[in-house]
Amino acid sequence: MKNFKVSLPAPALKIIPAILILCIVIVIGLIKMTHDNSNHTFALPDKTVSNDSVQFCSPYANLCFTRPANWTRSSILHVAGPASSTVEINPPTGTILEFAKSSNHTNTSCDMTTYSECIIKVAKVISLKNNLSVVTGMLVDSPDANCSDQCATPKYTPFVTLVSQSDFNKYKLGHDTSSFEDFNPTVRVKNGQSVYLQVTPGKEFSVASADLWQNSSEAKAAQQILSSVTLYK
Repeated sequence: MKNFKVSLPAPALKIIPAILILCIVIVIGLIKMTHDNSNHTFALPDKTVSNDSVQFCSPYANLCFTRPANWTRSSILHVAGPASSTVEINPPTGTILEFAKSSNHTNTSCDMTTYSECIIKVAKVISLKNNLSVVTGMLVDSPDANCSDQCATPKYTPFVTLVSQSDFNKYKLGHDTSSFEDFNPTVRVKNGQSVYLQVTPGKEFSVASADLWQNSSEAKAAQQILSSVTLYK
């Protein structure tokens, strides 16, 4: 029996390796695209950690945090911002934990037409790894002390926020008080994008009520939640 050899023309011998290389490039590109898309997912579904706690993770921000199971995600946003880049979480009392891409929607501006000054009063700072801090304080809208007719009343809005070192320094949150025109603290950890992560009652109080909230079980739970932040990867 004779052995038969199939001879391919020279152009075909050049084309086949090129096709193989192209196929390899396409496969690598698809794998990379899938990987990049998963790493840019803004928020993953909650993961049960125990009977009374769940974990929230954001590949986009490269972080995770754990919260009580009764702090549930809201299907309706009561905060500004699109649902594609905003997550609202509420404890049973209705206080808001907001996780969002940093933007104008997460910015608090001082109304200088009504108030002479806006102040950040810091009550407590918890230093974490990855150059992050949990800050408990209140925003104070302060009217003109010389006002005598139809004067605005002061507003006290308490909060617990997670903030990166750069904004911690920018807003002078290491001090007891500092003034601001715009307050939009950001969180950014290694290989993550900038996000906003804050817990607040979402309304103004008297100074006594704001102080009371800052020392409440809800504020302490907020401090524990934000202190639980770890890297996603």
